Amino acid sequence: FIEGKSVKNISQKNIKYVGTYLAKLHLITNKFNQKIKTRFDITFYKNIIKENKLFFSKLDFDLNNIFIDTLKSYYKLNEKSLPKTIIHGDLFPDNVLFNNNNEITGFLDFYFSDFNYSVSDLAIVIVSWCFYINQDNNYVLDFNKLNILLKNYNNIRRIKKSEISSLNIICKLYCMRFMFTRIAAKDNNYDKQKILTKNPHEYIEKLLYFNNTKNLRMNIKYE
Repeated sequence: FIEGKSVKNISQKNIKYVGTYLAKLHLITNKFNQKIKTRFDITFYKNIIKENKLFFSKLDFDLNNIFIDTLKSYYKLNEKSLPKTIIHGDLFPDNVLFNNNNEITGFLDFYFSDFNYSVSDLAIVIVSWCFYINQDNNYVLDFNKLNILLKNYNNIRRIKKSEISSLNIICKLYCMRFMFTRIAAKDNNYDKQKILTKNPHEYIEKLLYFNNTKNLRMNIKYE
């Protein structure tokens, strides 16, 4: 039994500890020889885009070009030789436990772990921990939290410039993944008393945010 609970109202202190402990996790998993294959490969994305054409046709905007551009850009990252390790792969707020001092007591649910870019876990934290809803009811990235996350991660494991320059693309990819998995969960008509299904539109909005934010790197000041 692990003591602690997940947080609803995410503070800068929570973000600080997530950055620190995530870097420590990567230093540990980097020692593992086993390479866990991702289930979210190019075939997954191509198939799920085809399967959900009807859903996307009902939207007021066309996402298909964004999907294609994001996938092309993501798979070009292989040319950069970004550092890889076994990542958590699903580090949402409900998968991190904190004690009463807001210190981390454990990471939960490694079901989606795979051998992937180390910076992928940072992208997942950015898209799931570092946004707020503004007065116009739009999702906006909190750059203070973003920089706290990167600074404290960087204190333990040095982030390469190539990883920073790739963040926008990787954030877009994970917005796509979480959007698609939420659509799939909604369509499968799970028992809502047993399985929590969430709104996919949150990650459509976040995907559009990153697609329109060309100067993301300019606002990163973590060092």
